[in-house]
Amino acid sequence: PIGFAVPKLVSAEESGEGLTVFSEWIDAETLLPETDFQVPGDNEIDDMAELLRGLLECKHVPEIQAPIDHVKIWPEHINRRISGLDDRQILDTSRQSSIREILALSAPLRNTWAHGDLMGWHMFKTEPITVIDWEHAGDGWPQFQDFSRCYVQTIGKCGLGASIMNLPPALAEGLTISLEELLYEAGGPLISQGLFYVWDTHNSGVFSDTDREKSLVALDHLIDLLG
Repeated sequence: PIGFAVPKLVSAEESGEGLTVFSEWIDAETLLPETDFQVPGDNEIDDMAELLRGLLECKHVPEIQAPIDHVKIWPEHINRRISGLDDRQILDTSRQSSIREILALSAPLRNTWAHGDLMGWHMFKTEPITVIDWEHAGDGWPQFQDFSRCYVQTIGKCGLGASIMNLPPALAEGLTISLEELLYEAGGPLISQGLFYVWDTHNSGVFSDTDREKSLVALDHLIDLLG
């Protein structure tokens, strides 16, 4: 009824590097490939929207806390990212002004339960969708974290295809709210994820110049969407 499944836990082993968890093998393809990125089709978008709706309907589980209280540190985190990108002349004055205006006009961040690191390659094409990589899950995330993470990572890596741009209205329809209501509530997490993605691509050697350009295209899309 909540639209997703988790793999069965087989065993867990404690070592000097932490806890290693083994789960059952999932004999299915991921919703989106982790490499050779392609724009998702309409079916994948419908599956994403159903999964996101299910995650949003999960109840708070106070006993399961996210590793960090993200809502508490979010404003400072955002300011550090803006300042850092400004210092490197990556974020121009116009973008900074638009971002701060969007953050000021969006709904206040609300603490909720979330997966925390939801992307298309963490979802498997089963019935219902199976989701992996739950180490970041718990209370302490802003509402719509999972939608924001999934949307920004997909457009950043796969591009702005028409299908992915249908994800916000598809999710709004599933939640029986207007698109405007969704974007108001999710504005802060969306623009924050866009900022963090630009930061990551410009501060890690694993990304190419093309990746960095695409991250700015994704951020500009979010500014247009939310502005």
